[in-house]
Amino acid sequence: MFVRNWLRGTKWLHRSIAKLPEVVSPYQQMKEVMSKALQNLSTGVNLDQSHENFAKAVDIARDIYPIYPSKIAKILADIALAYSLYSNSERALEHLQEAKAQLELVKNKDSQEVHEVFVTMAYAYFELEDFEETRKLLEPSISKHKFPDIKHQAIAFDRLAKTMYMVKDRVLAIKYSIDAVNLLKSIECRDLDYARCIQTQGLCYSLCNEYSRSKDCFEEALQILENSSEKSESLVKAQIYESYSKVCVEQGDLQEAVNKALQGNDILKTLNYNPGRMTYLENVCHNINNPESVEALVDEMLEIINEVYGNTEEAANIYGLAAECKYLNENYEESLEIAEKELNIYKQNNDLQSILESYMTICKIYLSLDDIEKAKSYIDLSEGMLKKHPSRLLQSELYYYKYYYYYKIEEDDQAEKFLEMSIQETIEDEENKDQLIQRYTELGNLCQIRTKLERAKECFDKALDLNRKHKGKDNMETAILIGNIGNVYGMMKNYEKALEMMFDSLELKQKLVGNEHHELISTYSMISSTYYMMKEYSLSLEYCEITKELVKKANGENDIELGHLYMMMGEIYGNTMNRVKAKSSYLQAKEVFVENNHQELVDHVMKKIDELDSL
Repeated sequence: MFVRNWLRGTKWLHRSIAKLPEVVSPYQQMKEVMSKALQNLSTGVNLDQSHENFAKAVDIARDIYPIYPSKIAKILADIALAYSLYSNSERALEHLQEAKAQLELVKNKDSQEVHEVFVTMAYAYFELEDFEETRKLLEPSISKHKFPDIKHQAIAFDRLAKTMYMVKDRVLAIKYSIDAVNLLKSIECRDLDYARCIQTQGLCYSLCNEYSRSKDCFEEALQILENSSEKSESLVKAQIYESYSKVCVEQGDLQEAVNKALQGNDILKTLNYNPGRMTYLENVCHNINNPESVEALVDEMLEIINEVYGNTEEAANIYGLAAECKYLNENYEESLEIAEKELNIYKQNNDLQSILESYMTICKIYLSLDDIEKAKSYIDLSEGMLKKHPSRLLQSELYYYKYYYYYKIEEDDQAEKFLEMSIQETIEDEENKDQLIQRYTELGNLCQIRTKLERAKECFDKALDLNRKHKGKDNMETAILIGNIGNVYGMMKNYEKALEMMFDSLELKQKLVGNEHHELISTYSMISSTYYMMKEYSLSLEYCEITKELVKKANGENDIELGHLYMMMGEIYGNTMNRVKAKSSYLQAKEVFVENNHQELVDHVMKKIDELDSL
């Protein structure tokens, strides 16, 4: 959500109340009860008294303005805005409906007074995140309402620009954001309000994929606030970093998104207000939406989680995110420790559904740790609880973990059976296409390992068809699946079809990520292997060399995959009777395997060298 304290920061409501006449005592009384209500609402103290005072103010307004419904509507709109700013949406909507009812009684709906009410109501709807209603009220009134000064007018245009950003109207978002900035430039304003308007403009440019201009806006806004130390300005700086991070995500640069988010977090640390910092971190994690990328942000949340959330459901949600993040980054021990904290909270709250989900998460972690006995115990716990609380989605997950368990203990028939059962449960879940694609792919891989090649091809074909329907034709998953099918054709010795699909996969990958990306390694390697099986040794070597350079660039000189490539090159040179190059390749493979402490592979390559020397 955008800057929530625009109006709090400018004390707009207080100024609006202060404009009420003081001559007649009812006006003074109304002003006083409104002020008391607003004060209680802002501090969160005596909220019932706040509600009573607002109701009293409305009653006084009805007495003072019996024949002026627009004035009553203005009081109702002010109260609605106050409630929307302090997160009481139910009461805000109630007062907005009452304000609308009063405006229905107004004959001249194009008066300055009515447009002022429309603007206030629009601000309230904006805070309630009803952007269509905001647009409907604010767009026609912004040019007709006479604002008290240019800055207020600029703020209104900025609010409208944000609204257009939220409803994805690119043209008008840019137009209104430029209007807001130009108004402030006309009065040579370079303050906090200007920084906020520039922030909005940066977001609006991102709608049009003009990321360079977007980032320039954020940099300008941060430059304006560079030396500021007041709390309100620090909050805005953090919000600008949040927007900056969001745009980096849209551009596809997740690492830069995390870096910008961390810069905003560093600012919030200095304020010693950890609840606000937690909200900020949760927002940026949601924006980045990639658990593998946000480990640094998760670590920041874990530092303050006990202070902010204690042992509450909110804490459990953070622990769940953190456990998944650590798991995806292969930090399994940390993931397990965090997942157990999550489980303990659910046990304290007797949340049976969440306990079941936690059991399955812990099972997954133990499987990755190769602690088979512990994994099996959590499979049994999950199975017992599922009988009491059936869930198709969780049943699918449990079948998947049983597949993984049996795969680990090398009972391939059982593994294949449970993976098939997981797929069957997932088919019934219309919302879970990604999971179905992944499981068909995994079953294809398992069948390929077991040389059930027709079944493997059938699974990859199903995954490819689903992926194209669900995500379109031009994506990395499609490219990988095309390559997998090509590899199966190669194992079937249909080399012509294999190479056709492998080159199709390569072409799509190059289109998506260029010619030097690590995603190309697997495809070049498959092409090289296929030419090797065809005894086209010169072509096989050519693609080995390409693969080797990509592996070095991506993973360094001592990557284990490089050792396997040198082994393959040794085989090829051996088959072409070039013993010198064959031995050289084997020795390079040995160096890599020694560096990676793979004694079994070292022994294997030494055997190959001995065989060469004996010829």
